Amino acid sequence: MSQPLLLAMTSLSEAEGAWEAIVRLIQRHLLPAIEANGARVFQTPALLVASSERSSPSLVRRLYPPLTQQAPVWGFLVRGTGEVLVHQTVLSLTAGQGFWVPPGVTYIPHITRGNFISASEWLWFAAYPQGILLNRCQVTPTEHRSSPIYLVADSSLSDLARRWASRPLPQPTGKWLLLTFFGLLTETTPLVVTAPDELAKPLSDLPFPLQWALDYLRRHYAKPFSLRALSSHCGVTPSHLCRLFRKHLKATPVGYLQRIRLTVARQLLAETSWSVQSIAALVGFSDVRHFRRQFVRHFGLTPQQVRRLPSQPLQ
Repeated sequence: MSQPLLLAMTSLSEAEGAWEAIVRLIQRHLLPAIEANGARVFQTPALLVASSERSSPSLVRRLYPPLTQQAPVWGFLVRGTGEVLVHQTVLSLTAGQGFWVPPGVTYIPHITRGNFISASEWLWFAAYPQGILLNRCQVTPTEHRSSPIYLVADSSLSDLARRWASRPLPQPTGKWLLLTFFGLLTETTPLVVTAPDELAKPLSDLPFPLQWALDYLRRHYAKPFSLRALSSHCGVTPSHLCRLFRKHLKATPVGYLQRIRLTVARQLLAETSWSVQSIAALVGFSDVRHFRRQFVRHFGLTPQQVRRLPSQPLQ
């Protein structure tokens, strides 16, 4: 694959990144597309090979790191045109089209073949057993702009999406299941998943490779960590990436990641009724005992003590 094109990682304006703005996009663009075209709005992995174009990896330039989620993922193109790489297959989309990938499948959400980058706007959804993670993003020739990551802590809603993704459903069953899922999603009150305040330095003030690394870690903190893979995504060596972290953040990549995971975990403990084990798994800890030890070391409180502090669970 050719060298990545490094875009500046920035945030959408407060108005554009607000939950209400995402709800309007779902209501005005996604739901009407499903109403008109049914489940065909989201092309399936089986259709990708049949309906898309295989491209030599050397011709593809990525605008974002490869992703492998442990949950089914849906991408919907709201405006513009865009290309995605799935199964070494380029999927070209226009406004009103989408795609989905099952858990464990690697995909690159934004690519180009050449130097021209078309403007596009996307909605992204991932259905974990505990709830739905979603966000909005815009790609321009120079920037990748993102909303906050929203978490809808509703396992029953997630079950609807995961049922659709688990097996082919005949029309109109698949269509109505999607309409129900996305319709109910717009009626929820989500939790904004935030990075630690002390680490929330504006990405635009940092070198491009560090922008990519921080954006990736803030959005994919639950994935297993590999310094070599992260530095490769950012187009630099592991040692150079570590130097950038130390110079600009006074932290190591894994230390930064750990603080994100623990801060998000504390937020979930305070604002949801999920079990400690579920929260530990969601933020990237495979061993709940290790999670408890790191949590106490970082906050000076046990997860149970944080949970007993005055708060109002989402569910």
